[in-house]
Amino acid sequence: MKTSLKEVKVTARYAHKTNGKFNGLVTYAVRSSNGEVIYCTTLINGKASGCSCPSHKPCYHMHQLEEREWARYRAEVARKMAAQYMTTETVEQIAEQLVAPKQVKIAAPTVVSPIAMDLPEELRGRGKRALAGKPGSVAYKGNLNGAAQSASFWSELPSRKTA
Repeated sequence: MKTSLKEVKVTARYAHKTNGKFNGLVTYAVRSSNGEVIYCTTLINGKASGCSCPSHKPCYHMHQLEEREWARYRAEVARKMAAQYMTTETVEQIAEQLVAPKQVKIAAPTVVSPIAMDLPEELRGRGKRALAGKPGSVAYKGNLNGAAQSASFWSELPSRKTA
């Protein structure tokens, strides 16, 4: 990343709120490098999303305001944690851990090759189905609709057999 020799001159900072609570949207009014024009730079949750300057994006306004917003966030966290009797050094360590979380390597799933097996002779070939049961049972009767299957099933029950 290139560092800019230009310094951003902030005219105003607007923290947008929804129902009285900060919603993560911040707008900065910044002066141009010649000091004549005011540009609008928008940050959403600390990340610059746009700038009205004619430069190619991301411009130096966006980079410097992201850094400024991050410093502001760290100072706010430090104030809140200092109220809970934590030292500033501890707060800085926690803030640094928030910035650079540990990289976790995710292992690629192992691919299991299909198992080779021999099929019985009646199942070899395309479109054949495995049939369970004895010949003459419901499974061997072919493609029956629901009513025919049901009737066939009930007729094969021992209580329904006629002597």
